[in-house]
Amino acid sequence: MIYCGIKNCTKCVTSIENRLIFDAIDSGLHESFEPDSWMLLFVLEGQTRICINNTESFDVIAKQMILLPLKSFVNISAQTDVKLLKCTFYNTSDFNIDTYIDGIQRTTTKIKDDNCILSVNKQMSMFLSFLLNLGEKGLQCTELNRLLTDELFILLRAYYSSDDLASLFNKAIAQSFDFKSFVLKNYKDNDIQSLADACHMSIATFNRRFRENFGESALQWINKRKAEMIFKDLRQTRKSLIEIADENNFSSTSYLTTFCKKYFNNTPEKIRSWVSV
Repeated sequence: MIYCGIKNCTKCVTSIENRLIFDAIDSGLHESFEPDSWMLLFVLEGQTRICINNTESFDVIAKQMILLPLKSFVNISAQTDVKLLKCTFYNTSDFNIDTYIDGIQRTTTKIKDDNCILSVNKQMSMFLSFLLNLGEKGLQCTELNRLLTDELFILLRAYYSSDDLASLFNKAIAQSFDFKSFVLKNYKDNDIQSLADACHMSIATFNRRFRENFGESALQWINKRKAEMIFKDLRQTRKSLIEIADENNFSSTSYLTTFCKKYFNNTPEKIRSWVSV
């Protein structure tokens, strides 16, 4: 057992809840748990198969890390003898994960993958080896544990790009981001590519998230809303066709006419003639 070395430290106790947890699983065995907070899982040695909520499976090998969602069901199967480091994170008086995630989101250009497994680089590998050495001796001081956890997150920001971290923390970012409210606020003035870029998502990820939130594809939903606005403008305002085309991001009135024929089976002029303003 190892202590922090601070004289009369009241936090050096044997029954504590640390944010850094070291674990080992023998080859052929498995371990299941439900993290009550977000968890970064580092595979220090060996090879694992990780299943999340019985729907997603990933092969994670030595010197790789993956994010495990809070309140998920996780099953780790050891394909060889493995050593793990589990790092839980949540808001505390001196560490705010929401602020940390927001900083990543504001500086990234694109989230690369929905389920990112990130490799451990040289600098992080040295730090993890140091942590493993402490863990094998017994890391039992909550204050030292807290300081080392904070250092781990600092090193992540120092030695990985914002894009890599955004991919690693993508599920946490997605939870903190009100996707539906963002779309409702911004869809009128942006095309799908612009919306996806603003969300730091690929088109494929954006379309999947859109269907999950709205029940249909982004193109279908946005065109329906556009049709409603065009129909209202034609029947209830005196806006010119040029104005309506411009406000709905059509390059010319001919494209507006094509759109109206598709959705209303009529030209803009005929739709407008139905009701005199």
